[in-house]
Amino acid sequence: MSVRIYVFIAMLFGIPNVLSAADSVLFARDGKAIISGSRDGTVRLWNAETGREVFGFITAGKDRLAWTPEGFYSTSYAGEKLIAWKSAAAKDPRGYRIETPDRLDRKFHRYDLFPHLFTALDLTKALVKANKLVK
Repeated sequence: MSVRIYVFIAMLFGIPNVLSAADSVLFARDGKAIISGSRDGTVRLWNAETGREVFGFITAGKDRLAWTPEGFYSTSYAGEKLIAWKSAAAKDPRGYRIETPDRLDRKFHRYDLFPHLFTALDLTKALVKANKLVK
């Protein structure tokens, strides 16, 4: 089956973000999840029922980074160099500043969260499962 057919199916499901930069799309056998791949090397997991991105993943050599749209992330040992946040800064002439993980709250570094996102396909449910195992 060609990518065009997958993209058409994604449009029928009302998942426009999958189409923006996806070169390939794969539907899970149970129909609950969609995985998209882009030319920039980014792989994203989507909830097919809600159309929301669950998380993204990228590699650069031996370094890996996974992140959620809400800001939670997990990296390989040196993978933190792959991530930064753009935040509002009124005093900066650009109107924003770039923050690296070492300057942000470590509560967003959640390596334990991502295995649960695969099965839950929902951040709230995955956080509940991950937090139960941490305690």
